[in-house]
This record gives sequence, structure tokens and C-alpha cells, in this order.
Amino acid sequence: MNQAWLMALLIEATKADWKRRNEIHVLLSNLVADTEDDRGDGIGLVLDSLWVSTVKHNPALLPTLFPAFAIMCGDKDGTIVADINWAVYDEHFASQVK
Repeated sequence: MNQAWLMALLIEATKADWKRRNEIHVLLSNLVADTEDDRGDGIGLVLDSLWVSTVKHNPALLPTLFPAFAIMCGDKDGTIVADINWAVYDEHFASQVK
């Protein structure tokens, strides 16, 4: 998944109703499940646990977890986990750091 789109989905999920938030969760879970070996199952468990726990605690925190979701859902180019596109993270949080 394109990581700019991933960040946009995480931001959208902070304000979405439960139905749309669930659709985003399912989309991300399906990306992880679409792997060729069993390692995707373990990564999927981590994704689901992180998502559910964060949504229960404070959905506004979802964008701060971009690096974890990027590793699990980003374009992997044949590897198990994706490289993090830090420019996407920095672009979102740059105004908050200044």
C-alpha cells in the first residue's frame, strides 16, 4: 500500500464513525493477510491488537502509529516488512513539532 494513502486512512479513522473505521481496519488486515507464508498471520495479530487497543483507548492516536502500520501494510517489494517512508510521517507531524 502506498504509505501516503495509509497515513490518509489513519487520519480519516480518527474522525470516522464505527462503520468506516471498521472498513479501514478490514482493509489493512487484508493487506497483511495477503502474504505467501505464515508470517503474515503473526503480523496480522499484531496489527489487529494494535488497532483495537488504540481505537478503544484513543482513536486520535492512530496517525502516531504510522511507522508500525507502514512496516506491516506498506509496499514490501518481496520482503516480509516494508521500509518506512519517514517523509510521509514528517509531513503530517511537521506542523505539530514547530
